[in-house]
Amino acid sequence: MIKPSTVLRQEFIDDLTELINKSELPAFVLADVLKNTVNVLQELAEKQYQADKAKWEEEQNADTRSEHESTD
Repeated sequence: MIKPSTVLRQEFIDDLTELINKSELPAFVLADVLKNTVNVLQELAEKQYQADKAKWEEEQNADTRSEHESTD
């Protein structure tokens, strides 16, 4: 069975919290690292959204063409 995303999310939070606590880095360093990480994740999420949207629109256009061809 695949682990549910809610469980994976909580495990990630727990692991990240433990890593941060054990790092002994000052808050300003952690904040900078996490800010940069969030920026990268936002860029990746936007790229994934654009790719998914383009694929979906392409499939919708193909379905529309198929419907028109079957009615001709």
